[in-house]
Amino acid sequence: MKEAILQFLQANDDATFGTLAKEIPGFDGDYAMYVRYQGESRVLWPSLSPEASESIRALVQARRIHVVTDDTAVARGLEFVPVELAGSPFGAILPAVVRFGPGSLEA
Repeated sequence: MKEAILQFLQANDDATFGTLAKEIPGFDGDYAMYVRYQGESRVLWPSLSPEASESIRALVQARRIHVVTDDTAVARGLEFVPVELAGSPFGAILPAVVRFGPGSLEA
């Protein structure tokens, strides 16, 4: 899964989570990925497989990819937490784009 994500991003520079779900077999699933920032949880994508969730988290930690949101403060405080969607209500999805490369934590 990690290699598929990297190959797609190298070829396309960036992608939404929705695009990755359409283009990479096995990306879609029953987990949500959200960020925690100052005690608030914001959903990045509501339907990832466990493997996709772990792959995104690992690639971000390794600085091979980065996630850009519409909120620089949230992006700087990014902490990925996959959770099962067992009927739990989540807030609105935070618009985010996954990009190749380490990115910058500068505001």
